[in-house]
Amino acid sequence: MSKGEGDHSKVDSVEVKRKRKSCTDEDLSENEEEVQEVENILQKKRKIETIPVTVLDGGMGRELDEKFPDPDFKYIWSAASLLNQPDSVSKCHLSFIEVGAEVIITSNYSCVPSHLAKNDTVNKMYDLIKIAGEQAKKARESSKDPSSIRIAGSLPP
Repeated sequence: MSKGEGDHSKVDSVEVKRKRKSCTDEDLSENEEEVQEVENILQKKRKIETIPVTVLDGGMGRELDEKFPDPDFKYIWSAASLLNQPDSVSKCHLSFIEVGAEVIITSNYSCVPSHLAKNDTVNKMYDLIKIAGEQAKKARESSKDPSSIRIAGSLPP
């Protein structure tokens, strides 16, 4: 401890004692309310920190359109990728897994008659849904820790 440090702690100690003596009951009551408010905030923060969070994959359609352009995409969205370049779907799933996704959602959102009719592929709807599941499984199995990755099925409109 340097020469001046001891002096400061004595002064601080005297100052604290003086403040304690000058506090009124009203001051203490206000202080207690502030302390309680801080404790409530901390309790809420602790509660939030214990809520489990699961990370889902991101916007598959946008990823497919940007990384694997397909002329049919504008008509049938991600169903075009399932139809024309299915490996692109597993590659996109895997890229989401690599950045932290714990759950990947099958890419069959656009596999509905209203979309597939735009490209005369309604008859392939069930095959495309199956391919979507297979590509999700392929991505999971290609990941570093397959047992930690879950697959969620998409429920299109």
